[in-house]
Amino acid sequence: MENIFNLLNPKLREVIRKEGYVKPTPPQEKVIPLILRGDNVLLIAPTGWGKTEAVFFPLLHLILEERKETGSNSKKGIQAVYITPLRALNRDLFRRMQRLARSIGIHVSIRHGDTSSYERRKQLLSPPDILITTPETLQAILPAPKMRPNLASVRFVVVDEIHELASSKRGAQLALALERLAVLTGREFQRIGLSATIGSPETIASFLGGVGRQVTLVSLNAHKNMNVMVKLIILPKDEVPESKFESLINRVKQITELIGEHNASIVFVNTRETAESLGLGMIPFNKDFEVRVHHGSLSKEVR
Repeated sequence: MENIFNLLNPKLREVIRKEGYVKPTPPQEKVIPLILRGDNVLLIAPTGWGKTEAVFFPLLHLILEERKETGSNSKKGIQAVYITPLRALNRDLFRRMQRLARSIGIHVSIRHGDTSSYERRKQLLSPPDILITTPETLQAILPAPKMRPNLASVRFVVVDEIHELASSKRGAQLALALERLAVLTGREFQRIGLSATIGSPETIASFLGGVGRQVTLVSLNAHKNMNVMVKLIILPKDEVPESKFESLINRVKQITELIGEHNASIVFVNTRETAESLGLGMIPFNKDFEVRVHHGSLSKEVR
């Protein structure tokens, strides 16, 4: 069977190969041809299956091919709007997309409420090819006289985590914003939605397409066999720790031994204080793996 990546622009193929993308995932196998064909698509698949790349790769290809056809690399306004419900997700996507896109001369930018006035002016004067934003920010920039010409060129709209938006007030506002964008562009742009596994995919597809538009539904499920073991440690009375410190040391030893028997591990605790104490306490008992602590009080840079 032919590798689906062979459908992509040669320059893009070489870049994604260098980034380690050699064999397409099931979502990429299914969705890349549909997007290249021009379908509106709703992709439903579990986390970690490469949904973002299944959309991002063909978008990059189509932007490159349009440049080839017109024989011009000049800016023509925003080509694709990538919408996510959370700013944190925006930033994560931006980091993942930017390096890949930049290496083939495609400009990706991010826009939300925290975007500096300097960056907003840059987007106005030199619009990105792909704009990553939130539903609220899209609504805010749609009526802006100076941004409207940049949005009039949009050919693709991606809504990530669409299941988080569809049934809420934010979803209703987004649906309205997409219709306003369609009026502004004067044509039907391609609509693509990404979602985790949901119970009513047809409803989400209808939300994505709006009235009178067909949406191709691609739903992929993963069934994983898992071995679950509950280990309850009850110490004899003569071994019960006399202090909180001794109790912590005991737990640290046991957890370190368990982690050593496996590969990557996540340890969940009840409080931030326990997370910090446990992370610090594991250092003397471990030389074979790296330990990091994660909680809400860490800075964005550390996270």
